[in-house]
Amino acid sequence: GGGIVNALPLLGEAPFLLLNGDIYTDFPLTALPDRPPAGSLAHLVVTPRPAFRDRGDFDVEDGVVRRRGDGFVYCGIALLDPRALDGRRAERFSLREVYFELLARGALTAQEWRGFWSDIGDLTQLREVDAHHRANA
Repeated sequence: GGGIVNALPLLGEAPFLLLNGDIYTDFPLTALPDRPPAGSLAHLVVTPRPAFRDRGDFDVEDGVVRRRGDGFVYCGIALLDPRALDGRRAERFSLREVYFELLARGALTAQEWRGFWSDIGDLTQLREVDAHHRANA
């Protein structure tokens, strides 16, 4: 998160797309709204918890993240309003902290993705993604 805080002067005041570099998905980025919905400072893309994950991140109902839970996993794709990082310093921290704070404030929304998505957290997952890509190319 600190790197993003460092970049905020370059990003400006408009919401921006945040995309983790260790995911593989066929999610169409054009399916994201232009800005987080009213009252939200971060809008996440989530997917039902896949078999390779022991736990989920959130429970989502009607496009609103209601609580931490096992129903859905954050896909590493977000539309973030820079105000979500107000008061943060340019030092190392996880954006999960920010998302959990926004959740507590009722300022976190999400949209569900049921297409292909995988975290590439280890070599086994990388091989599975490579096999999926080859089979669907």
